[in-house]
Amino acid sequence: MRVRFAEEVLAAPDRYGKDLNAIADRLGCGQHEWEIDDLDALLGSAWMLGRPDWDSLDELATKSFRASVDSPARAISPYTVVVTLVGQGGEGRILRHQPADARRILTSALRLILENATSDGDFVRSVAATWKHSAVNDAIAGGWLVFEQAGGSGEFVKRATAFLAQQVPAVRLLCLMDSDRLTPGPLPKTTAARCAELNSLGVVAFVLGKREVENYLPPSKLDSKQRHAVYVSWLTLNREQQDHYDMKHGFDTDPATGKASVLPEQRALFADVSEWHRGRLLGGFGKAIGERFDGTALNLDELEFCCRTEPDELRRLLQWLEAAL
Repeated sequence: MRVRFAEEVLAAPDRYGKDLNAIADRLGCGQHEWEIDDLDALLGSAWMLGRPDWDSLDELATKSFRASVDSPARAISPYTVVVTLVGQGGEGRILRHQPADARRILTSALRLILENATSDGDFVRSVAATWKHSAVNDAIAGGWLVFEQAGGSGEFVKRATAFLAQQVPAVRLLCLMDSDRLTPGPLPKTTAARCAELNSLGVVAFVLGKREVENYLPPSKLDSKQRHAVYVSWLTLNREQQDHYDMKHGFDTDPATGKASVLPEQRALFADVSEWHRGRLLGGFGKAIGERFDGTALNLDELEFCCRTEPDELRRLLQWLEAAL
């Protein structure tokens, strides 16, 4: 997030110094961006002149000011928090808060709610490590980005509501959700309704394009002695079929015929898949396949090939996280 201090707050360190100091500590760690309009006024303010570490804060302020001058479009955060005595709340993406409230927002970790905090969290770690996205990696390591368990796709709203009740600011909450799409196209009604409900709470969700997180596993992570037949037949699927195949459970068995049963919504998508391959795709790769994400970097070329139906999606995911930090 971007941070700006109003002059009247800087002029009263005896009243607001603790709040400003706590925010400055976060700026010093690189958690937020310092937006400075008048460097001389800031450096000559009562708050700055009273800081025992004036030199180091002067260096940070100067670098922040020069960066904004040299690259005015560098900021990627959609929000600016103005620490002020006038008003409280926000107008669009400008959030005006008194010092104590601003401190609460700016010193809070960004909480990312996931269906499964372990396997989905490792997915985020792997994606960040693959593209060497240091801001996200540093935030995870520093505890500024924290993964929270939803426990099921239907629990996101309940979990977000619980955090809001605990006074976690809405701008410090995000949700990363499976789309649950059975075919390419619009979001399923239940997923779209869930996103709308989250938005009404002020919580933003990023919805993955593929069916589930497991659909992003590159081929080298899928093969095993137990599931080799599934893997070989999975390779014969086209990209859109792979994107919407149920990686954990695969196709069901039709109790009447004993053959693979494809959901009615997916019959057109999988119409060209032979009965033999459908039979081998029964049962999928198992419930634990998501654990193949272990938080380490994946092969970049392989991951980009896996995501060729929407090549920029995972980069946008990382940019979205960095912007919220």
